[in-house]
Amino acid sequence: MTSSVFLPESVNTVASFAPAGAALLHALSNQTWRPLATMAGPVPADAALSWLSEPGSLTARLRAMPGQFALHCLCEASVHNGGVRQVLLCMDGRPWIWGLTHIEAGLAVACPELLRLGGQALGDWLFHHPELQRDALEYADLGLSPCWVQAMAVLGQPIGTALWARRCRWHLDGAALTVVELFLPAAPLYAGVEE
Repeated sequence: MTSSVFLPESVNTVASFAPAGAALLHALSNQTWRPLATMAGPVPADAALSWLSEPGSLTARLRAMPGQFALHCLCEASVHNGGVRQVLLCMDGRPWIWGLTHIEAGLAVACPELLRLGGQALGDWLFHHPELQRDALEYADLGLSPCWVQAMAVLGQPIGTALWARRCRWHLDGAALTVVELFLPAAPLYAGVEE
């Protein structure tokens, strides 16, 4: 496994985020993901729904907001001829979204640039390739996962009532990548702010 880590020294809050370890990634792979309409528990407020169901790029939405947007690549790694990438999307120095991308081997061969995006937003690449097919978004409340609750506490990101995440798969000629986007406690959807 080859890996590159990009931690900006000038952003202390981001520096506390190390790439998620094996336990957290295992918890994600065992997580039950569902369409939003079938989620158990409290229904997200309208402002949260606006973020969770965003049909376009979350990066583009953040860039359009007032304030300073930054993308920090926590790691890029080659794994089993495919790739894994973890990023933080921040506004005004505060981490709002943690992203995980798993690139299958077939797509890594067809599109090797996906393994070397560095600080470039994946959304910029995905939404400029109309030949990609996107599956429906699925959702999970990771606030019910002891593993994620502990991870957020260690990072000084205490969870309120929920820790929402969404995922989807993108396909191209039988190969795919999976994107997971976790809305961190500082994200506006928890404050009921649509922005």
